Order: sequence, then structure tokens, then C-alpha cells
Amino acid sequence: MKRLSGVLLLSSLLIAPALSQAKPSGLYAGGHFGAMDAQPSVEGPGVNIGYQVDNGWGVHGEFTRDTVGTFGGVFGTYRTAGAVYLLFKGGVAAGRSASGLGAGAGVGFDLGRAFNLELDANQFDDKTAGHLRLSYSF
Repeated sequence: MKRLSGVLLLSSLLIAPALSQAKPSGLYAGGHFGAMDAQPSVEGPGVNIGYQVDNGWGVHGEFTRDTVGTFGGVFGTYRTAGAVYLLFKGGVAAGRSASGLGAGAGVGFDLGRAFNLELDANQFDDKTAGHLRLSYSF
């Protein structure tokens, strides 16, 4: 599982310079629903906030209140350009269900000037988490 995290992070670093620029810079915030492959089952709603810069790179924070407690993290991100785009992220997270370094990848949909819908999968140690996120860009 740690190998998958490393592969996702390395892939994002190698692919990012070759891809076109991402969405314009700005602050975004929104909500998400997440689930993790843990025993007992872990799922719940959460909030996210981040800042995207012109070259595709950004920073993203998220907080989830799930069925076993709380979970939060801070991640560096890269988003490609386009109405349908790729998302790569890596960072650190902590909570009752998982803690430590994590990496993830996903796909996003530009729903117009201000809204985005994203679906991603993340690897933390031996656990995989997924999110469905709706964000508003200011």
C-alpha cells in the first residue's frame, strides 16, 4: 500500500510539468462526503478549503466528522486544465481512522465559473479513502 502512495505522488510530480495550466488562481471552499475501507466502516460528511494558483499547483485542507471520530489533512495539489481535469494530491493527515502521509488522485468537473465537482481516491498507510466533493471558487 505504501508503494501505491509513492507511485501516485511520483506520477503527479512527473506528469504535472507536461500538462497544460490549470484553472485560474483563487480561494475555494465546499463540502464533501467521504468513506474509508476500515473496520468498522468509516464514512461521513466534511468541509474543505483551499487555494489554487495559476500554474495548477495549490494547497487543500479538509476536515471530516465520520462514524468513528474526526479526520483532517493538509495536502499539496495539482489540477490539470479543462472542463474535465485530473487532480493529484499528497500531504499529511491525522484522525482516529488513519494518520500519516498520504497521496491521492482523482477527476474533476468544472461546472461553470464558480462550482467544481471532484471524485478522488487517497491512500493512507494500509487504508484507502474516497471523497465526492463540491466546491465553490471565490
